[in-house]
Amino acid sequence: MQLFDSVGYGQGGPGAPDKRLTQDAARRADLILLVLHARNPARQVDLDFLRDLETFFNIQPELRKPPIAAVLTHIDLLNPSLEWSPPYDWQKPTRAKEQQIDQAVDHVREQLGSYLTGVIPVCTAPAKVYGVAEWLLPLISELLDQAHATAFLRCLKAEKDAGKIRKVFAQLLAAGKGLGKMLLRDKSTAPQERIKSP
Repeated sequence: MQLFDSVGYGQGGPGAPDKRLTQDAARRADLILLVLHARNPARQVDLDFLRDLETFFNIQPELRKPPIAAVLTHIDLLNPSLEWSPPYDWQKPTRAKEQQIDQAVDHVREQLGSYLTGVIPVCTAPAKVYGVAEWLLPLISELLDQAHATAFLRCLKAEKDAGKIRKVFAQLLAAGKGLGKMLLRDKSTAPQERIKSP
């Protein structure tokens, strides 16, 4: 597995180099983990990014859009922010923290859900890591078949494109050889100039 941590996007406008780098990486990915901050409800930039990605794959029907899982980070900062006592059952919430996690996940689903395969809440703060082994890794495992299919179609397209390039070079080479033979034949049949002595 090769993991690429992109530079992100949203800084410097739609034509910013960071956004282009992230878009290029996403177009070549087999599986995308879209990292979102749990306490930042503004998602317009994320929505624009996902729409651009959708458009790219819509005009490339021979490719398959990779599965996209949203990873909702910093769940430890959700209210009550001073409480941190996992495990949390956010899918059947009873405690206040669980309810906040559930609401944050629902909020992402409402805003971006049509583009996502799943939304997983995690905490990655030192000494507080939670949700990675419990929910994120199992989701990635479930998405491996889709990721492999995405990679397979990309490889087929690359082979197809490489075949076209080889064919074009072969045609150019054949045309060049044919032109070379014609030039040599014309030169051998052309009347020789007589050298006049002074």
